[in-house]
Amino acid sequence: MSLSSKYTWRARIRQYRTYSSCVPPSSRSRQEKSPIAYHFLRNPIPYDIGLQLQETILNTRVKWRAQNKDISDAQSVPADDGEGDVILLLEHVPTYTTGRRDLALTSASSHPEQAKMLHSGATFHQTKRGGQVTYHGMGQLVGYPILDIGSGGMSLSARCYVDHVQSVLAAYARHALGAAADVNAPHPNGHVGVFIGEQEKLASIGIQIRHRLTSHGFAINVTREPIPWFDLVTACGLDHVRATSLQGVMLGERFPVSGDLPDSASSVAKVATEMMPFFGDKFDRRMVALQQIAGTNREAEVWHEIQKHIRQAEDQAEKTITESPPSRRPLSMW
Repeated sequence: MSLSSKYTWRARIRQYRTYSSCVPPSSRSRQEKSPIAYHFLRNPIPYDIGLQLQETILNTRVKWRAQNKDISDAQSVPADDGEGDVILLLEHVPTYTTGRRDLALTSASSHPEQAKMLHSGATFHQTKRGGQVTYHGMGQLVGYPILDIGSGGMSLSARCYVDHVQSVLAAYARHALGAAADVNAPHPNGHVGVFIGEQEKLASIGIQIRHRLTSHGFAINVTREPIPWFDLVTACGLDHVRATSLQGVMLGERFPVSGDLPDSASSVAKVATEMMPFFGDKFDRRMVALQQIAGTNREAEVWHEIQKHIRQAEDQAEKTITESPPSRRPLSMW
C-alpha cells in the first residue's frame, strides 16, 4: 500500500467514526433554506471589539426573532428559519483567551499564566466559550459562526454542531495539505480540534450557545506567525502538543520564524474564501458573501442591522490599531 493510499484509508476510517452520527435531519433542499452569509473583516480586530460585535449581532437576532413571531405565525413559517445566519471571518490582534474549563480549574482572580501572556505584548481575556487557554493573532483565521442551530434548516445538538465545525476544518486541511498529511479530527485521544499526527495542533474549537444561537467558534493557523506566541503557553491544556500551521506543514517547518514574516492578510483572506464551500457542503446551506446577499422584505431588516454593526466594528478597529499598532512578534520569550 502506498503512503498516499495508506493515509487516505486512515482518513476515511476517522471520518466515518467521527461524523456519521450527526447527519442533518432536514429533507428540504439547499435552495429552500436561507443562506449563510459570510464576511471577512478588514484589518486585524482587537478581541474586545470582536466580542462586542458577536454580542450585538446575537442581540439583534433575538430581538428580530421576537418582533417577527406574530407575523411568522400568521404566515405559518418559523419566526427565525436561519435568516440572519452569518459567519464572521477575521484576524485578531495578539490575544490570549481562556474558556470555561480554565475558569473552573482555579478560584484565583487571574490565570496562572496571565503575567507571562501580558509580558509578551498580547492582551488577555477570560471568556465563556468552551475550552482552555489559546492564542489568537495575525496569521490565523478566526471564524465566529452565529447560527441558529435549532432552525428548521439544521436542528443540530450542541455536540453535533461542534462535530460539523470540526469536520469542515478537517476537510479543508486535507484539501489544502493533501492526502499524505496525517490529519486527525479529533485527536486519537479524543481532544476536540484538528491535529497533524498526534503532537501538532492545527485548529481549535471553542463555542457558546445561547437562545439556540452559536457564538465564538474556531481558529486555524494559516501562516507560522502565531507559533512563537503559542510556544509561550500550554495551549488547550495539552502538554505534549505544539501548534503548527498550514504554511508550516506545507514547507516542512523549514523556514525560520525570526526571518521576514509572510503577508498574513492575503494568506488568511484566501483561506477564508476557500473554506466557505466546505461549510456549505457540511451544513447543506448556500454560502453567500454578505455584501452580495439579497434578503426578502422580511429578512432585509436583520441583514441591514448586521451589516451596520460590522461596518462600525471595522471602523472602530481601524482607529484602534492605527493609534496603537499591534506587535507582530512576542516582546519577550519570558
